Amino acid sequence: MKTVNVTSIDKLELMLKGEIFHVSCACSRKGIENAGAIMTNQSGQFQGGWSTKNGEIVSFARKHGYVSLVDFKNPSQDEIEDALDFFNPFRASRCLERDEKYSYLKYDCYVLKGDCDLRIWNKEALVKRHGAIDGKFVVDLEVLVESKIFLSNFKKMIRLESKVREVKHEVDSDTIKMLKGRMSKANINNGLTLG
Repeated sequence: MKTVNVTSIDKLELMLKGEIFHVSCACSRKGIENAGAIMTNQSGQFQGGWSTKNGEIVSFARKHGYVSLVDFKNPSQDEIEDALDFFNPFRASRCLERDEKYSYLKYDCYVLKGDCDLRIWNKEALVKRHGAIDGKFVVDLEVLVESKIFLSNFKKMIRLESKVREVKHEVDSDTIKMLKGRMSKANINNGLTLG
């Protein structure tokens, strides 16, 4: 499988136009490579930024043992943009990694081959099968595959590593007290305060 590296979300989204793909945090890469497949995450063994809220599973795919894919191929551009306003797969804070100075957004996007032999479930097929969608599901953007997807079904992986901001250093409480004291003395006549 070919690997491509990019440093901006805009370039990544452009490269994914017309594709169906799986998005994972870069921290999951080793587990995916060791398994030789992208597996379901019902047991929570893989870190992800989308499928849980306050420790509770909210993703329909994860609840029912599917692997979630993002479809930039079949919906219209308007449908894709509307869905991205509601849920953008490239904005999960759990995919942030930090060093001493910067934070980096790190994703791996596995792009599906056009000729792979997988049963892909869209919303209509899922409703027929399950009766209802009981969990988070991104209409017009998300499609699902049962069980697992072997890496041989992907034509390339696009790795995003984008520097997003400088890390703000914590200020201890003694420093805050000292700054408040200085600010209140310096600004006693003009009403400025430090919160």
